[in-house]
Amino acid sequence: AQTEAMASGGGKPSLFLKIFLIIVNALFLLVGALVLGVGIYLCTSAELGRFSDVIAAMETLKSIRVILIGCGCVILLVGLFGCSGSCKESSCLLTVYAFLLAILLIANITVAILSFTFSKEVKSFAKDRMAVSMRSLYGNGTDPSGRLFTDAVDNIQREEQCCGWSGLGSPSLFNSTPWFRVINANSSSSSSSGDKIRTFPDSCCALTKGPKYESCAYSTDEKKSREEGIIHEMDCWDRLIDVSGTFIHATIGTVIAAILLQIVCLICAIVLLCQIRRGSDGGIHV
Repeated sequence: AQTEAMASGGGKPSLFLKIFLIIVNALFLLVGALVLGVGIYLCTSAELGRFSDVIAAMETLKSIRVILIGCGCVILLVGLFGCSGSCKESSCLLTVYAFLLAILLIANITVAILSFTFSKEVKSFAKDRMAVSMRSLYGNGTDPSGRLFTDAVDNIQREEQCCGWSGLGSPSLFNSTPWFRVINANSSSSSSSGDKIRTFPDSCCALTKGPKYESCAYSTDEKKSREEGIIHEMDCWDRLIDVSGTFIHATIGTVIAAILLQIVCLICAIVLLCQIRRGSDGGIHV
C-alpha cells in the first residue's frame, strides 16, 4: 500500500527537490543582496558621489536608487520565505512564498521590458529634468537649493574637467540660467570686459587667467573653444552617462539573473508544495 501511495505521488517530499530549492533560494538571497548592494553603492559611491548633489535635483534619478534598495529588501524577504518553507516543509510558508514570488516575477519582467523599450526615453526625460534644474537653479543665489546646486555643478566641472549639461553638440544651457542674467546685468560697467557677454562660468575654463581665460569666459564658438582646450573638452552630462553606464549594465545583468532564478524558484516551490500536500493526503489512504 505504501508503494502504491508513493507511485501515485503520495509519500514524503523529494529530498533532492528540497535541497535543490534551498540551494536555489540561497542563490536568490545572494541576488537580492547584490541588488541591495548596488542600490546602496549608488548612494554611497565615492565616484558617483561627486554627482550626488546634481542628481538630488532630479527626483527621478534619486528614486532609482531607493527603488533598487527596496527591491533588494523584498527579494531577500521572498528568499527567506523559500528557504524557511523548504526546510520546515510548510505548505503555508511555501504558498505565501509562491504567491509573493509570482507577483515579484511579473513586476520584474514588466520593469525589464519597460527598461529596454523606453531606455532612450528615460535618458531623455532625465536630461530634460536636468535642463529644467539648470534654468531655474544655476546661479540662483536667492534660493538655498540654487546655491547648493550651483556649487555642486561648479565643483563637478572643475574636478571632472567638463563643461555643460546638455551633451556635446547641443546648445549651451548657461545662457538661459539665472547666472547668465545676473552676471551680464552689469557687464557694461566692467572695464575688463566692456560690452562683452559672459557665456561660460569660470568652472568651465581650462585656465582662470590670461588670454585663454578671456577667450573662454566670452567664447562665442563653443566647439572651437573645446577643440583648442580653452573650455573643458568633455560635456558633464556625457561624463555622467559614462560613469553611470557601468552601474546600469551591472544592474540590468543582476535583474536578468534575478528573473531566471525567480522562474526556477517558482517551479520548484509549486512542485514541492504539491508533494507536501500529496504526502499529507497519502497518510490517510492505505
